[in-house]
Amino acid sequence: MNVSDKLDKVDLQILRTLQDNARLTTKELAARVSLSSTPVFERLKRLENSGYIKKYIAVLDAEKLNQGFVVFCSVKLVRLNKDIAFEFTRIIQEIPEVTECYNISGDYDYLLKIHAPNMKYYQEFILNVLGTIDSLGSLESTFVMDEVKHLFKPEFLNRIDEIVMFNSLDSSVVRKIIDKFIGQLVHRLQDKKITISLMIKMNMN
Repeated sequence: MNVSDKLDKVDLQILRTLQDNARLTTKELAARVSLSSTPVFERLKRLENSGYIKKYIAVLDAEKLNQGFVVFCSVKLVRLNKDIAFEFTRIIQEIPEVTECYNISGDYDYLLKIHAPNMKYYQEFILNVLGTIDSLGSLESTFVMDEVKHLFKPEFLNRIDEIVMFNSLDSSVVRKIIDKFIGQLVHRLQDKKITISLMIKMNMN
């Protein structure tokens, strides 16, 4: 089932509000979304139990905690199979300096995000921690010069909100929107002397 079929506009408003401030009380949250406390409490519990809200955390300042030296480390294993991958990820889970780990495609197998106090610490970390992992074949370090964008309020909620709004429209309104879009597209292509044939199949149930 599509996420837009499970969430409505109020659910998305609750999620968006909590991303701004997760310390709001139920009463304060209800006031922000223009509902009474009881239905907001029930919606909040449903969002938590369904896994849309994973946890509530405090976002710390890495620089002030002397962990502002950030490195993205691409790791290639000596060889890759189920047992080796399981053991590698188990070890990585236990290393506090690695704050994020992704299994990736391409020339490398994993991408690690590592926080350290400075270059010297990172060098010793590579030699004394990552370097001791038997399955590690090679690695490449990319040092962060400056953080340009780091959203704690991801913009994908806005895109989901647009889908929910579109799905809630009457079928006749949806058809008018699509017809208008097609008309504009055909007009632009005709201006460029391009001929196209369009066939659209819609489920208006």
